[in-house]
Amino acid sequence: MYEEPEEILSNLLTGVAQDLDVPEAVEATIHGLYDDVGAWMCDALDDGDWSIHPQGSARLGTMVRRNDGADYDIDSVVVKAIAKETITQNDLKTEVGDALDDYVKARAAAPGPKFTAVTPDRRCFTLDSPDPIHMDVLPAVPVAGSKTKLWIPDRELRFWQPSDPVGFANWFYGQMAQQVVEAKEAFAKRAQVDVEDVPDWRVRTVLQRTIQVFKAHRNLYFDADDPNHASSIVITATAGLAYRGERSLFDAVMSVGARMASFIEKDGAGYVVANPAHPDENFADLWTATRAAAFFAWIDDVQRTLEAAMNTRTGLHETANLLGPKFGAASVTKAMDQYALEHTAARDAGRLKVTTAGVLGTAGIAVKQHTFHGA
Repeated sequence: MYEEPEEILSNLLTGVAQDLDVPEAVEATIHGLYDDVGAWMCDALDDGDWSIHPQGSARLGTMVRRNDGADYDIDSVVVKAIAKETITQNDLKTEVGDALDDYVKARAAAPGPKFTAVTPDRRCFTLDSPDPIHMDVLPAVPVAGSKTKLWIPDRELRFWQPSDPVGFANWFYGQMAQQVVEAKEAFAKRAQVDVEDVPDWRVRTVLQRTIQVFKAHRNLYFDADDPNHASSIVITATAGLAYRGERSLFDAVMSVGARMASFIEKDGAGYVVANPAHPDENFADLWTATRAAAFFAWIDDVQRTLEAAMNTRTGLHETANLLGPKFGAASVTKAMDQYALEHTAARDAGRLKVTTAGVLGTAGIAVKQHTFHGA
């Protein structure tokens, strides 16, 4: 069957997302740093039950490669297993800061990935490493009776706010559970390893690729310092809620994008994007009407761009000209080159066909090999 425009765009968008994957060595270092801090916090501290959990894009498999020279910004939450009534927000922050200072000193001469400096912020800390990676560490205490729900300090260290990054990650992976299983099985077969030995971060599903495509467009649509910049957590939550198991990346981006706004609720003058694992946590708590309008305009631009690309009839180069400024010219060019190579191989093997409508594919009239060179 010949390839429809949607299928071609799926291939190109997949190529864009693959090009924006964080380099494997960097991703392995990120997870090594998580493990290093977590092991130290859990084993070395004897004044309480501590744990550390990754959160955000690194845990969800939706990170995109930085091409602006900036560090990779990863997030974590450090939990001390005590009741919130027994400690103030400021005292909790102080304890976590002291523990992180001790970690940096203790690991100074150790081999392998490690953080080498800690800097305080309003309610969290930033760990810096010799690699282009830094990690924000947010203090937290558990909600009584819950395995995953947390209380975190507000920005003024006055009130407790609800949070549940672990529950959100579990929910997110549940939205694509079958695809994760299939991706791990395929990876294990290629690598000749057991499926159980394939970590989640080694594979990508259509939902994860969809979010990467949204981020690629978002990073060019908004200026880096734009206060109305669409946040990754709102993109991820609304995309996860809107996902219906689509297998085509183009279909997923278009269908998910069309449904995302329906999961943003208006609450008086404010907006609500609730954490599906903890509805009391609002990912849009800082939204204004201006920020909401910017989000809706951005997602509309994603769809308009892809609709224009789907409807172009002047060839792949025009498609690339439409996609390049929106999703990254270099990534689109690489995706186009890979697509062309695959079709050249198919043509040379006699598998590439052309329909009477002139669309390339693998059914129809065989395309002959040629040795001429056009201008």
